[in-house]
Amino acid sequence: MLTSEALPSKTVTAAHLYKSSWAVVVELALGFSDIDDVRNGLLFWKPIVHAIDTAQLCFTHDTQTNSLVAQVLNSALLTEKLSSYGQRVMGASWAAPSSARAMTLTFADIDKAA
Repeated sequence: MLTSEALPSKTVTAAHLYKSSWAVVVELALGFSDIDDVRNGLLFWKPIVHAIDTAQLCFTHDTQTNSLVAQVLNSALLTEKLSSYGQRVMGASWAAPSSARAMTLTFADIDKAA
């Protein structure tokens, strides 16, 4: 688990690892053809989904550990707290996590994390 924190349900969403427009490569990359297969999805904290959707964060496959590793692509985000980013991008629909640790997590904390 990337954050290792319990998060408010309204700030967590299911998302594709390979987005729908990449359906043609999913079989090559993952070994199945249905883009909506459960193996092509994870539950994410919405600030992370937004960062992925805006090409500021991605996941790479570590073949040695057979795990997905977060890669922050926008170095300007490294010092930003995920909770502050979430509040900024989600506005009124944002719900702060109850965990003090989750409130202090930065993009640097998840960069290179499996």
